[in-house]
Amino acid sequence: MLKPHAPSSPSRPPVEHFYFTIRDDQGQEVRFFTHSFGAKYAAHYWITTLLEHPATQNWPNENTITLTATNGYTLTIKGSHLEDMIEYQPTKEEQSWTPPEPDATRLRRLVTFEIPRSSTSKPSEPAETPPTRHKPPTRHKRQKPAPEGYITVAQIANEINLPPNKARNILRKAKIKKPSNGWTFKTDDPIVTTIRELLAKG
Repeated sequence: MLKPHAPSSPSRPPVEHFYFTIRDDQGQEVRFFTHSFGAKYAAHYWITTLLEHPATQNWPNENTITLTATNGYTLTIKGSHLEDMIEYQPTKEEQSWTPPEPDATRLRRLVTFEIPRSSTSKPSEPAETPPTRHKPPTRHKRQKPAPEGYITVAQIANEINLPPNKARNILRKAKIKKPSNGWTFKTDDPIVTTIRELLAKG
């Protein structure tokens, strides 16, 4: 039996909160909300569905991805376990799950970059907890850059337009050990050259 996809505090705390922000081609925010997940397979479904959208991907860091559509609109997704949820491997039973309403409609609006018809119209979606349509907490908005003298795998991947999650999968297959402080290395470490070569090969 599947673990419930939605959280229910305090018996089923959320495994992740994702923050979704859509901006128009001028950079103005036109939609923002946060969504909580009670199970990893549900979070994985949402994120991988969005990543399949024909949009340009940009990973500023391991916890943030921005998708840019052909019309210039962007969808930014933030979450402290974004990488883990993308790389989660659903069971056979979990693979057959699809979001129920109203989640299915909300996800479809994200996939199509749909925005409210007017800034004065009432929201067509039910309010959630945490409250919707507010700026993300500071801890999600301000991501820590790599320390001076260090470089992250995400930064190296961005240099060659390779999604960081794919880059990390390549390194795992090549038996590159993940440092205790995450996928961050000293810039003068010889392993950085090896990593660049592995990622360039794909």
